[in-house]
Amino acid sequence: MLTVEGLSPVHRKMEVTIDGLLRRFHLQDDDFLPGGLNANIPEHAMKILSHVLYHRKAAFVGPYIDYVLEHVGQQDFCDYLLASLRPRIITHPQRKGQTIAASAHMNTTVIGILARMARITSKHRDLIANHSDLIREAMRWARSDDWVLREECCWIIEGLLPDYESEQTACRRRIDQLRRIGVFDTLRSLVSDDPSTAVRNHAYKVLHASGQLYETDLTLAREAKFRDELHNHASITSLNTAHR
Repeated sequence: MLTVEGLSPVHRKMEVTIDGLLRRFHLQDDDFLPGGLNANIPEHAMKILSHVLYHRKAAFVGPYIDYVLEHVGQQDFCDYLLASLRPRIITHPQRKGQTIAASAHMNTTVIGILARMARITSKHRDLIANHSDLIREAMRWARSDDWVLREECCWIIEGLLPDYESEQTACRRRIDQLRRIGVFDTLRSLVSDDPSTAVRNHAYKVLHASGQLYETDLTLAREAKFRDELHNHASITSLNTAHR
């Protein structure tokens, strides 16, 4: 059996905490939890937490994530998410030291958890924003083949920058932090060449809301829209020709 190094030291704590979370808030029998999930399995532990966070309104899930942070520890929790996104080293009698990529399911789950956490409170937003390595690793998945995952990356950044008067100072600080690690450059690349119109529009929206939209971004957005229109026109023309 393979042992995932980098996750194992803290995983036992995560396993116990997720079990305790379900009992503490009487969530074991809720319909939103799919059957067959086992907190002993790293992917399942994250999947359970994801379902708990996503099937409640953001205003109500703060106590759930706070329970996890209290029992696992803020640093350990963020490090666990980071390790879940990174390629990992496995131990196997014949393949010791082999690097394997994080599974697609784990990536989607962890990115989704971050997007949800970013919409809870300023405290949770600061926790994410202050962990530069975690944001940097999460934004690597903005180049995923899965457009849903790419848009979830946009949701993370949008969540970190809410339009609340009470968070204006915090948002300016977060914008500086995000700029330093190249997040807005990543969003610009999505605006210019992402194949999904939804992703391009979302990246554009986040850049505009954060005050990081440049004239070149406007040009790139117009060019992308023009390419879409040409593609749609070509598709319609081809369809009409085929039916003649």
